[in-house]
Amino acid sequence: MNRDIKALIILSGFEALPWGYISIVEPLYFSTVGLSPTEIGLLFTVMGLVGSILTIPFGILADNLGRRPLLILSGFFTFAAYLIYISTTSFVLFLIAGVIFGLTNAMFFPAWMAIFADKTTIENREKAFSYSSFANSVGTTIGSLIAALPDILEDMLNVSIIDGYRLLFFFGGVIYLSISLVFIWIKEERIKHAKKRIMPVKSRRVITKFVVTGALIGFGAGFIIPLFSLWFYLKFHVGGSFLGPLYASASVVMALAYLIAPKLAEIIGIINTIVYTQALATLLLVLIPLTSNIYIVAVLYVSRNFLMNMSNPIQTAFMMTIVDPDERGSASSITSAAWSIPNSISPTFGGYIMQNLSLSLPFYLCGFHYTISIILFYVFFRKYKNIRKEKYKKRKS
Repeated sequence: MNRDIKALIILSGFEALPWGYISIVEPLYFSTVGLSPTEIGLLFTVMGLVGSILTIPFGILADNLGRRPLLILSGFFTFAAYLIYISTTSFVLFLIAGVIFGLTNAMFFPAWMAIFADKTTIENREKAFSYSSFANSVGTTIGSLIAALPDILEDMLNVSIIDGYRLLFFFGGVIYLSISLVFIWIKEERIKHAKKRIMPVKSRRVITKFVVTGALIGFGAGFIIPLFSLWFYLKFHVGGSFLGPLYASASVVMALAYLIAPKLAEIIGIINTIVYTQALATLLLVLIPLTSNIYIVAVLYVSRNFLMNMSNPIQTAFMMTIVDPDERGSASSITSAAWSIPNSISPTFGGYIMQNLSLSLPFYLCGFHYTISIILFYVFFRKYKNIRKEKYKKRKS
């Protein structure tokens, strides 16, 4: 692997560090400043919808104008959004920050996936994506432990919990801004297009299949996954001091999973790896609301994370292999939008259900959509079981 691939893998870890604690403290912060679960769900919906709507045009821009400009610009907008977080308790201003976060996500992730895929080859792509995910998990682990900092500052230095949360948001913005500046030194080899296209044509049928399965996963996940820390808080009345180590444990186990995934894919195949791990994860997910023991729930949560996320780098590498290289940015953005648009809508329903109906129902709704998606994924892609060998032989010939 060349210098740029290694640099991108390292950046994956730094990019995940703020997310490790923000994913925990963000719902807690909103709840502490007085927002209801329904309002919190609505914030996630706005954030996700804006990112979903814009991710396709930004993915097309990444293919036609380059990846680096979008990656660099995203950091500045992210920093601005966190400045809003730390300067207000207004729901309206939080919504504006959510719009900005959606914009930055649309800029960053399609361009990131495309530039990373451009740097890899068929021989090292699965391992490269897995190593990137491993670094991501290491960063998330460290970040998850940092989530306990506001509680520690409150107990030891009498710093208010709200100020502790805001301190974390500020450092998150600084980290994202710093990462964006590093891309100035990352080389980008532009692909020469025979013809500029608004939407992908060569990979249209394959992308459509990923759209269907991704939309189901995204919609189901939105009922509970972004609200997990809020669910723990409402059900067991625990905060960052418990959730930080729990999320860190999940990230450590996930990091190991990412190293195991490429080997598992070699043994049982790419498609089987994706299908089997996601199916087992879905089973564990629907078992979580059936127990009132927080430690059993913690074990189920960590195990589910291990299995559900294990296949992510394999699935991403698989998609980047079977779509046309000229259309990787567009493919990444379209499939991302297919996941994130439904995923942005369902948190509002999930928050409402948790507030007014049941703390358990979101898990079952999530599990139902996961199951349908897994079945369809196998039906759509089972013919690609030997894709890596076929592509490798074609490349060698």
